[in-house]
Amino acid sequence: NPVGTYTVDNDGPTQYSVTYDYRMRWFEGRSANQVDNQHLANFSLRNTPNDRVVLNLDNQFAYAQEPGVNEGVITQVRNQSSYVRNNFELGATIQASELVNVRPSYVNRLTDYQLDGVGAISSLLDSITHQPSVDALWNVSEKLTAVTGVEYRHLNYTSDDPIGTRGATNVLPEERDARSVAGYVGVEGYRFTDTLRGTVKLGVEHTSFPNAFAGVDDSILVPYVHSLIEYDLLEDSVARFGVRYGINSTDAALIGAAVQNPVQATKTLTVHGDVSARIAGPLSASLVYQIQHSEFVGGLADGQSDQLYTGGITFGYNLMEGLDLETGVTIDRLDSDLPTRSFTRNRGFIGLNYSY
Repeated sequence: NPVGTYTVDNDGPTQYSVTYDYRMRWFEGRSANQVDNQHLANFSLRNTPNDRVVLNLDNQFAYAQEPGVNEGVITQVRNQSSYVRNNFELGATIQASELVNVRPSYVNRLTDYQLDGVGAISSLLDSITHQPSVDALWNVSEKLTAVTGVEYRHLNYTSDDPIGTRGATNVLPEERDARSVAGYVGVEGYRFTDTLRGTVKLGVEHTSFPNAFAGVDDSILVPYVHSLIEYDLLEDSVARFGVRYGINSTDAALIGAAVQNPVQATKTLTVHGDVSARIAGPLSASLVYQIQHSEFVGGLADGQSDQLYTGGITFGYNLMEGLDLETGVTIDRLDSDLPTRSFTRNRGFIGLNYSY
C-alpha cells in the first residue's frame, strides 16, 4: 500500500498538493478474481488573488473494485467488477463584508462501471451529476459561524444499456434521472469547547424524476441533514461522528417478475464515524464504521428497506520512517427486505503501508 504526497506551500498566492494512493489486496478465500487493485489520485489547489477572495480546486479520482471507495453514501454494496469514479469541485470564498462571506461552488461527479449489458451494474449506476450551490456565512462570533444556503443537483444516468424490459419495451436508465433542490440553515465549525467542534446543516430537499413512467409519483420531499462532530481525544487522536439524510441512488431497480416501474432512488439515513489514536510509541489504531438505513422509492420495492452495517479496526506498527506494518479486520452485513440480497462478509488482513 504505497502512498505518496507532494505539496507546494510557499509565500505566494498559490499552494497545491498531489496525492497518489495504491492498494493491492489478495483474497485467499476467492476462487477467481483474487486480486483487487485500487488507485486513488487527488489534486488540490488553493489560490488567494487578494485579501477578500480564496479560490479552491479539488479533484479526487478512483479506479477500484471495492464499492464505497470515494463515496460518502454506499450505493452499491457488493461487486467485483472495476469502476472509475471522479469527483471534481471548484469553489470560492468571497468576503462580502466584515460579517458575511459568500461561498459559491460547483461539484461534478462521474461514475463509470466496467460491466456492461442489460441489467448489469453499468446500466444501474453509470451516471454524471452536476451540483452547484451557494452558501452565506455569517460570522456571529469567534466561535460561531452561521450558514444558510441552497443546493441544486442534476443527476443523469448515462449507460446505453437498458436496465430491463416492460413487456416488449426497454426500461431505460434515464427513467431514474433526478433533479433535486435543497435549502438549509445551520452552524459551521462551531467550537463547543477547545476540543469539541461541529457542523450541522438542517433543511428540506425536494427531488423530482422528470422522465418517470406515466402514472408514477415523480416527486418527493424529505428532510435534509448534514452534520459532523469532531473531538480531539489526545495528541494525535481524533474522533468523528456524522449523520446524513437525503435522496440517493441505488443498485436495486427492477424487482419481481411482473415488472412495471423501476425503483427510482432511496431515502437514506447514514450514521458514520471514525476514531484514530496512538496507543503507545510506534503502535496506533483506527476504527471506522458506517450504518445506513435505506428506504426504496418507487417500483414494487416501494417502502421496503435495506439496513447496512460496515466497520473495521486496523492496528499499525511503525517499523521505520514512512513504513508501517498493518493488520485488522472488517465486517460488512446487509439485512434487506428484498429476496437474495442480504449477506454477511468478514475480512481479515495483514500488510505493509509505505508513505513518502
